[in-house]
Amino acid sequence: MARDPESGLASVSMVKVGADGKEKALLLRASSLRWIAIAVFLLIGGSGGAWWILESKLEGHAEKSRLTALLRHTGERIQALHRVRNAVEKFDGANAKAVEKLDSEVSEAEEQHRRAQAAMMKQQGLPDAEDIEAAGRAAKRVPKEMQVKMLDEFQVKAGFLVWGTEPERAAVWRKSPLYNKMPSQTVIEELGAVQVSYETGGIDTRTFVGWCRGNVTAGNWPPPVSSLQGIINYFEDLTDDPPEDHKWEGNLFVTWEHRLAKIKERKHAKMWEASHQTIKKLLGQLPDDTTTLKDPIQAFKFTYAALTQFHLTEWLFPADDALMDDAFGAASSFAPYSFLVDEEQDDDDGEFDMEWEEEDDDEAEGK
Repeated sequence: MARDPESGLASVSMVKVGADGKEKALLLRASSLRWIAIAVFLLIGGSGGAWWILESKLEGHAEKSRLTALLRHTGERIQALHRVRNAVEKFDGANAKAVEKLDSEVSEAEEQHRRAQAAMMKQQGLPDAEDIEAAGRAAKRVPKEMQVKMLDEFQVKAGFLVWGTEPERAAVWRKSPLYNKMPSQTVIEELGAVQVSYETGGIDTRTFVGWCRGNVTAGNWPPPVSSLQGIINYFEDLTDDPPEDHKWEGNLFVTWEHRLAKIKERKHAKMWEASHQTIKKLLGQLPDDTTTLKDPIQAFKFTYAALTQFHLTEWLFPADDALMDDAFGAASSFAPYSFLVDEEQDDDDGEFDMEWEEEDDDEAEGK
């Protein structure tokens, strides 16, 4: 060990004999060793960091694929159960118990679907440029005036659901004399009549939601428990039968507290809160009044991209129903654009391709 004559720093002397028999000395300063060590550490650390980033991206993509598949599976199950239920109910000899059983299965499937939606919102966030670009192809097939109407549908309904799940609404309901009491049969029938009128186009969404806001504000109705509940799901819960097997299943008037407690459970609370914030952000990117929007394309593309990846495109339609089979008047004008939700219902060709750009699934399976 020697010291460098200029700096006084310790150095390592390595001596070897060359081919000419002369000795050659290599002096490696201690300071140089430190810099080499740092460089090696950064090289290894940088490689590890790059691998960690790549691995995280792969895991994120795999999780998105898993959640997308789960969303489609639960969405298809809901559609199938609805078809079976409707067929059984229309049959002259319909068994009331069978219909009730199917109703219970539909509710369970819808709850699973909402959990998958909330998980996707927590994992994915708002749409990226690729999602928005894909939504642009849908925007080309929908006239601007219809885009405005669809954005208004989303804004009015989502705005009510976000407003209804704020703590102030809960406080009002807990003080209501109707809190945790089953509504009378007369009230249930009146609510059912309002729902039918909305689903058939007798009243528009703004009027319908206005009644909802007024009654929640007055403490006449319990507020929704989740921003993902959906306007029709919320109303169906108001007219449901009393709970039987579980405290959180049945009429919302008497199950509201138990449903809210489930959402706030520690293992799920972050997921549901993420979904609430995601809906708020989606609303935040819209102008105050979408009905006055002159050029809706960018807002429509962004909103549609998000609703597609979260399987909520039915919110663009009155009564959350793209087909509106029984609708008349202004509501029926939405029906020609039901293709916007097709990719959510059946997708065997590719997880992220729009359904109308794919081969027919039945034909694809036969190949």
